[in-house]
Amino acid sequence: MPETTPGTTRSSAVAADWALGPAGAGACERLARTPCTGGPDQVDTPEWVARARDAWEDLPFPLRREVRRFRRHSGPNGTLVIGGLPVDQGALPATPAVPGSVQRRATVSAAVLTMVACGLGPRDRGCGSPGSCRGALIISTTCGHR
Repeated sequence: MPETTPGTTRSSAVAADWALGPAGAGACERLARTPCTGGPDQVDTPEWVARARDAWEDLPFPLRREVRRFRRHSGPNGTLVIGGLPVDQGALPATPAVPGSVQRRATVSAAVLTMVACGLGPRDRGCGSPGSCRGALIISTTCGHR
């Protein structure tokens, strides 16, 4: 069993269904930093979610296309594992695993996850609509190591 510290979890790598290339990952990371600056830096504020929702439209086209394909038809398992997404290792907190340990500070990972989540749902009922994002955002990343 992998070694973990109290309050964290570690999972094994999962094969990606689709992966963003290095150029797309760089563009995605630059864009993901946008919601993390210039306003509230808490991922559960309506203003922050609105900035992430607006940034979804500027994500690399291949990523948006793949998310839209999944949105139209999620397949028999209803999962889509996307590889190659940027992770700011320096700002990545431990994965919350105990009550009260949720991180609300905006990070590149939180922005990418929120942008993609906003792309999965319609604007009138999806992420960022009034009352839809009142909980904390929990981020779990797997860095591709087996």
